[in-house]
Amino acid sequence: MSTLGPPPPISPPDLDPAPPPSTTDAPPCSTPPPPKPEYRWADTYLSSTPCNSWDILDYLRRSGDAGPFDKLIHSWVKALTALAKADGDATDEERAKAAELYARYDALGPDSARAREWYRSASRFTPPPLVVTNTITSSTNCSVNLTLPDPNPTPASRTTHKRRFTAPPTRKKPKKPKKTAAPHAPGLPHRFTTAHASLDASQKWRLPSGKNCEDILYAHLCNEQTECAAHSWVVDLQDPDVRGLFDDADWDVICGSMPAWPRAEREVVDALMRYEHVGSAEELAAGLEERVGRGGPGVGAGGRWAEELLWHLLPLYENPGLFTNKFNLENWYVVNVWSAFMDRCMMTLPGVHLSRGESISTSSLTRKNTPTSQGHKYDGVLRYHDMEIGAVEHAREWVGAYGRKWGADTRKIVKVLHDMLVAAEISVGCEAAFRNVVLAGVVTAGLHCQTMRIKYGGGYVCVVSRGQEVRRVPTSLKDAGELFALAAELWGLRILVQQTIAILEDCEGAKRKRYFEELKDGEKTFVARLPRLRPCIDTDDPDE
Repeated sequence: MSTLGPPPPISPPDLDPAPPPSTTDAPPCSTPPPPKPEYRWADTYLSSTPCNSWDILDYLRRSGDAGPFDKLIHSWVKALTALAKADGDATDEERAKAAELYARYDALGPDSARAREWYRSASRFTPPPLVVTNTITSSTNCSVNLTLPDPNPTPASRTTHKRRFTAPPTRKKPKKPKKTAAPHAPGLPHRFTTAHASLDASQKWRLPSGKNCEDILYAHLCNEQTECAAHSWVVDLQDPDVRGLFDDADWDVICGSMPAWPRAEREVVDALMRYEHVGSAEELAAGLEERVGRGGPGVGAGGRWAEELLWHLLPLYENPGLFTNKFNLENWYVVNVWSAFMDRCMMTLPGVHLSRGESISTSSLTRKNTPTSQGHKYDGVLRYHDMEIGAVEHAREWVGAYGRKWGADTRKIVKVLHDMLVAAEISVGCEAAFRNVVLAGVVTAGLHCQTMRIKYGGGYVCVVSRGQEVRRVPTSLKDAGELFALAAELWGLRILVQQTIAILEDCEGAKRKRYFEELKDGEKTFVARLPRLRPCIDTDDPDE
């Protein structure tokens, strides 16, 4: 066993010291940095827990001390996204559960609120601060002194600062008063309770069971922290949770307040069925050119629109790769697909204008009633002269009915349609006519589309109905029937708008006639119906 000898002698002062050893020849004195950690806490939780027991709070409680809160949430969302898109590595039940939990974690979703509430209430471990001394001693008895900054520096006095700028008092601009933060709005349960207390019991919607529709909604939603349409007294006929609140007799009355979906006129059906045997773009082009060569019998607005729709879509079916190009943005679908379905369809109605781009709804502005917030901007607002009668919202990609963007756009359209219905009630004035007013909305994502409509139900309640299914523009003419069904449904939406316009025109004509009668008789013979619908409930979001 070898022993260390005495240390080498120190060089004389008049001699140059030995050069320091080369850093390239010296052995490494430190271990390489550890690899960047991969936060796989959610993967471990999902793989070790049955899918019917998956819950974000259970995951946070079991992994709460493993890392920061934002890393835990990022791992949760990333794991759910990967599992929902997995093909052979997971069962259908696990993929469905992952898609459901991913949809529930939303900016306004229930799981997001539950996670934040857990984070605020949980007692988190805070490690003690690291104490560093200013002297490091090695095994060779060599000391290295480090000059560290003072952990508690004393701020310099403003009077001793040598470079302080001292401008003459006459040149100083007056300081603007600091903006004080707006007081935090009360919670959703408090606002919902206040809204319910302001309702007149004699004006509520009495159902066959003897209960009021408003009271049933309030009893089941008074403690909910997540906003839904029912908080604004809107009953969604396709919401299974709302359906469970009412018995069969009451539900039949609520559903009966919404009229049946109108069928497209015969000329539209005939124009589309003329190409029912088409299976390719070549066959469609031959049929359209033959139709032009023969001249064809004269058709109305519906038949012309159907023919123009097929001519507009023909180049896309001749080059089907355009439908699924990865560079297609939201505006590409609006210009090349949905403009032929919606814009040209509504152009056939005199006085109707579908504004495109980031459009502001005046009905939503009236509800907000604040100069600092303009509310949501919409991809399309349908107007008849100055009255808003519909709204459209588009998205680039379809990720499913549980997608976050799809759900947010649906709530957005329902809320603005309710604002428009409140404005229409004031304009119509007559309750009998107002009961027949139906406003239309459309939500699209990529090549998928769903229609919706809203009307007055009774009391303070409105009823909203969505299409029975989410329609799709097929990428191949082998599924031409799906294309024709979507065209017929959107033309039915145009019929609803036409019926609403007729009601508005009749009310305006009755008003003008009544004004002349009052001028002739010298007395007021008509008392307008006082507005009954209440504005949508406001949230903390300034854009809602």
